[in-house]
Amino acid sequence: MTNDTINIRNTEIITGIFSILAGLALILTIITRFEFISFFSSLNEDLDYLLDNMQLLKLNSIIWLITGLIITVSASTFIVLLNPWHKLFSWLTGFFMILAAAMISVSGIKGLSVIEILLHFQDLELTNHEILKLSIFTLAREKELYIIMAYSLLGFGFLSLGLFALRTRSMTIATGVVSIITGILLPVFTSLIPESILADIGLVAGSITFMVIGVRILFNGLSLKKQPEKKNKKT
Repeated sequence: MTNDTINIRNTEIITGIFSILAGLALILTIITRFEFISFFSSLNEDLDYLLDNMQLLKLNSIIWLITGLIITVSASTFIVLLNPWHKLFSWLTGFFMILAAAMISVSGIKGLSVIEILLHFQDLELTNHEILKLSIFTLAREKELYIIMAYSLLGFGFLSLGLFALRTRSMTIATGVVSIITGILLPVFTSLIPESILADIGLVAGSITFMVIGVRILFNGLSLKKQPEKKNKKT
């Protein structure tokens, strides 16, 4: 094997591993996700609920931060791996994934901010406890907004990756079709009906798609069709 071939294969392995890790991390964010504030409960009930589940909230926030880091690395490896095949789709895929990673990281920070308020809410000496509830509710809604934006951007990344697969035929047609379908449904479900079970199904489907693509690249690489650029060099 030549040095170029070895380098390409190493990039495929790294890309596959981080894609699988990203899919697993996304599933963990779904499992540990919960609502902060409810309009149908009192302030004391909401605070008691949050205080009782503070460790879960902390775990969820840390998982979001780690997930953002993993997706950032995954996006970088996708850019390096796909760029020789198709520059536009490689940069679009990486661009949307990096933006999604940023939104995921911000949502994790928002969760940690809620914890910070909860730990010191007794020292705030607020005369109106509704202000405290409003502060936590505002952070919770901001976190949810960043989550919706993150999953929508991931959907656009999947869409770009699916178009790349169909355009270059470097992956199976099935992989391209599944990526495109996921890329369309994920933003629709999470943006229009975020509280629906269809949104959760879309999130799980996106996570599984991430892992399937990772497994495909890890074990098979982009080898269904030789690169046109390499063909030209041989001729």
